[in-house]
Amino acid sequence: VRLLGPAAAEGSDADSNKLSILLLKVEGLPEGSKPNLTLQLSSPVEEASLSEIFDPLVEPVPESMQATFRGAETGQATLTITAKDVDIPLGSSEPLDLSVLAKFDAMTSSKEYIAEEAVPLCAEGQTEGDPVCTATIRVIFGPSPAERRGQLYDLLGVATKKKSAVVEKLRQASHANRQMATRQASPSSPAVKAGFLNKTKKEEASRFQIWFDRYNRYFGPESFFRKAKNYLIFFGTIGFFHFKGHVLALPPPV
Repeated sequence: VRLLGPAAAEGSDADSNKLSILLLKVEGLPEGSKPNLTLQLSSPVEEASLSEIFDPLVEPVPESMQATFRGAETGQATLTITAKDVDIPLGSSEPLDLSVLAKFDAMTSSKEYIAEEAVPLCAEGQTEGDPVCTATIRVIFGPSPAERRGQLYDLLGVATKKKSAVVEKLRQASHANRQMATRQASPSSPAVKAGFLNKTKKEEASRFQIWFDRYNRYFGPESFFRKAKNYLIFFGTIGFFHFKGHVLALPPPV
């Protein structure tokens, strides 16, 4: 952009583009015809004519071989061609889009861009069928510094949007990788299970309950030993008195 230099004064030739049109050939007319083309530019509204086929050996190129427009608004302007053979109307073209004919690439150093177009000319009111003739024109477009600068800014904007989109994708990919790494680094199960202390207490209580149940079974109030104890004492005492009662007898008096 800096190579384009500062913007020229508005309305000056240096700040205007240049559009030149040459007539290369006309096909479909009888020999001896002298076609005369009228070129109508829509924006700005200007008109020019071509009365001779372009001859590259003629220098400088006369106005009869070259039509020149300055300051054409190529983004929205159209070009219409009307042909006559002397005073006899031959036909006219459909409006041609100048944004197609006047393409340029601001990234190159070329000062002029050339395009050729075969333009069919149909009789007035004719929309279908073969044209009366076909005129081949050459369009030479020299964009203004402002147009070059505008295209460069547009390209810069597109590049900036693409860069932002790529950076956003990279950021999302990095975030996703970090999340994946975090999930892989974290253990699948905790090293210490929740409630392990309670589980130990429960195990100890369970062991104590087993011994307590065994004690109650053999020595508790409802155990067989406790219930049979009185009977054992009673029958044991009777047996002792029966077999060993003399041991408890008093000695005879002296």
